[in-house]
Amino acid sequence: MQSLITAGADVNWEEPEGWLSQHRPVPGLNVFWTLLEDGLSSPRDEILLLLSNGLQLEKARADNGRTPLFGLVYEQQHDISLAEAFLTAGAKATAKDANLDTSLHFAGNRCFAELLFKFGAQVSAEDRDGFTPLHMACRYRRPDVAEFLLSKGATVDATTSEKQWTPLLLATDPRKNDTCIEDREQHEKLIELLFAHGANVQATTSDGRTVLHNAARAGNLDLVKYVVDHGVDVCAVTSNGKTALHLVGNLSRPHDPQIAQRLAIIHFLLEHGADINAQDQAGSTPLHDSWSCAHYYVHSSFQYDCRFSPDLFNLLLNKGADKLARDEQMRTPTELIDREKWMLDEDGFVCAKLKPVRSPPRRGGRGRGN
Repeated sequence: MQSLITAGADVNWEEPEGWLSQHRPVPGLNVFWTLLEDGLSSPRDEILLLLSNGLQLEKARADNGRTPLFGLVYEQQHDISLAEAFLTAGAKATAKDANLDTSLHFAGNRCFAELLFKFGAQVSAEDRDGFTPLHMACRYRRPDVAEFLLSKGATVDATTSEKQWTPLLLATDPRKNDTCIEDREQHEKLIELLFAHGANVQATTSDGRTVLHNAARAGNLDLVKYVVDHGVDVCAVTSNGKTALHLVGNLSRPHDPQIAQRLAIIHFLLEHGADINAQDQAGSTPLHDSWSCAHYYVHSSFQYDCRFSPDLFNLLLNKGADKLARDEQMRTPTELIDREKWMLDEDGFVCAKLKPVRSPPRRGGRGRGN
């Protein structure tokens, strides 16, 4: 690369609009982003070479409006030295992309958050949807980043503009962490941190979802107990009529390891007044929902078969759930059962259907020609 620059190559060259590289189907990228996204194991020297030869720190933007600093924060999560070099050279920590995110929204650890804050990043900067860096730290389960942001004045109950997500609601929603490997200790640390800073346990999203709904769906018994003890209504419903009890049986992964906790959550919610036969807008009861999610769970290119726990279904039956209740399609919970895999025993509870036993092939006998 040095020889090209010496020969007059422009470090700020960009692909002309409408021109497609043979190896890159995305137009408009420049030298920096091409280098960063080509997957080099250690592009540090090349990037510093661009910087020392006049890389335009604010103009060398990707198509989504992100400056080189965004790329360094996002891609170099374990090495702050490149980002520090760019900031020292004049990169703006307050720069925003097309969605109005700042690089602080993408800080993956406390070191990056501290560095960006040192150079002027705003802890309460909002993107187009009202998400702050604290929202993002909670969404991606980064307690060290969240702790730093809160120590610098981030608003613990900031709400997004449309869905009314608070950091606590994001931190407790198992659906908002699809791209992360769950770390239970880190997750618990994050939730405890938010509570320690006075997070509103009774916050709700615009569709009526509470922290209790999230805790029930995640199978988090301790969190369920905490929020109920702090006044969250066990009968609270979402805009489509779901109670926390509806969501307990919504298993988040095949072979869910938290069945025992989910059973305990059912006991706890019922002891505190939950309606076992509450119907949502589609007429489904918790008993319907303990089965309705079990046929197939499809996410991207993955398909998981049969996320069904007969223990959950049978506990609800044992506690008085109406097995004859009909949803808006006139289906009862027992009519939803996959009869190829499950059956009802003589007491009306669900059990696995035994596979037929085949007799071993007979051996011996008269051979050919006898």
